[in-house]
Amino acid sequence: AEARARRGISPVATDMLAMATIGSARVVGLDREIGSLVPGKRADIVAVQPAEGAPVDADPALAVLDPRAHVMASWVDGRQVLGEDGPVLPDTGSVNAAAREARARIM
Repeated sequence: AEARARRGISPVATDMLAMATIGSARVVGLDREIGSLVPGKRADIVAVQPAEGAPVDADPALAVLDPRAHVMASWVDGRQVLGEDGPVLPDTGSVNAAAREARARIM
């Protein structure tokens, strides 16, 4: 905590971000699959533009938690679902193929 404070990183914001990511994954027993950005894990990621007037060297954890921040893009399970121009729609052919595959497994 002391080292983080010397670097200007808020221990409270960093701890809150950890609780919302790897901490939540541990609680539900999925920390080997999700909760941190490491090779081999599934990833949900949000790119955030800090709020107007936020210091450029602000703690990244604070920027993510700031309700005034602007979400620029989002990925769910490694696939982009939101871009600068709005929702990123899936390829219709792949959606139809996935639906057929799911239906076949159910039947």
